[in-house]
Formats: sequence, structure tokens, C-alpha cells
Amino acid sequence: MLFRSSQPNVTIAPGHSGSVTLDAQRMTAGSGGYTITGESSDGGITVPPTSGEFKSDGSASITVPITVAKSVPEEYYLVYLTTKVGQSARRSTVFVDVQTPTG
Repeated sequence: MLFRSSQPNVTIAPGHSGSVTLDAQRMTAGSGGYTITGESSDGGITVPPTSGEFKSDGSASITVPITVAKSVPEEYYLVYLTTKVGQSARRSTVFVDVQTPTG
């Protein structure tokens, strides 16, 4: 499976949610779905498991939600996303800029 994030950086205010989109392409024949899980360098940043099915052409565009707790200080954090299809797993990194909006 090939996948990429069209935007590997996301800015989220403390106490809010945002998302990133992964584009995936299944490289083997057969039906099946995918599951994405995430973990962060800060426990206050969470990624709920996301799953779905590939389209008939083997492609998928997946929106992955990311939530930042109010207690997370403003800073850059790493979020590691693991995409699993069958026995195959791929890992990607997203940079989360926790920042309170100005104005």
C-alpha cells in the first residue's frame, strides 16, 4: 500500500480538533479495508481509530481527526499514524502545531 499526507502539518488550538487527510493506494488485488491508529508525543493529543474500505480502483482518501486537550501547551508535537491493511502496516508522521489563534 502506498500512502501520503497532502498536508503533514496541522495547526490546532488547545481544546479543539483538526484533521489531516491521507491518500492511499492499495497495491495488491482483493477487497478489504484499512485501519488507522495514532499516537502522540504528548498524551493530551489524541487520534481516534479510523477505518474504511478502498474504492473499486484501490484508492482511498482518509480524513483522520486529531484532538488537542486544553491542557496541552503551545508547541510543536509529533503524531505518528499507523495505517494497516491486512498484515501490512505503514507509519507516517504529522507535525501538530498547538497554537492559540490571535485576534
